[in-house]
Amino acid sequence: MKRLLIFVSVFSLVLLANESYAQKVNVGVNASASVPLGDNSDTFKAASGFDASLDYYFNDKVDFGVESGYKGFRYDADELDGEHRSVVPLLATLGLHNDIGDMLDLYGELGGGVFFMSTTLNDEQQNYGGLSPRLGVAVDLSEKWFLDTSLNYTHVFSDGADFNWVGLKFGILYTIN
Repeated sequence: MKRLLIFVSVFSLVLLANESYAQKVNVGVNASASVPLGDNSDTFKAASGFDASLDYYFNDKVDFGVESGYKGFRYDADELDGEHRSVVPLLATLGLHNDIGDMLDLYGELGGGVFFMSTTLNDEQQNYGGLSPRLGVAVDLSEKWFLDTSLNYTHVFSDGADFNWVGLKFGILYTIN
């Protein structure tokens, strides 16, 4: 776990330090809404959250990045009013892009990494691996600013029942160079 955190931190610093050599580096901030699936939909209500990302573009078609954020899934039971499960992902991402016209970038992305989960019920904290594929569209606002929206599926592998959801993100991207 510590190795992954160190790797992601060093990778982010290297990307920022070497931005002059990159094709492009994007920084993004998104708001998100997520709906639990399967057995989780009986236990949890929809979640809201946010995330931030840093993507290094090797060329116009391929990027590699890191992403982290927060989601809060509230329990779907009257006796558990105010209780929730927090999810903090730390993901490495690989994206493939295709420009459609002058203003649209259609992309597919696969994120994988660690999901830090905790609950207010018993202060239990657990860490699990998971995957998060997504499809998205970035709309050019200017040369450096973009509106970003994506639809994702997230699957967290756990000891018991896996935790999964479908999410929608909406935010903004800024190009550093």
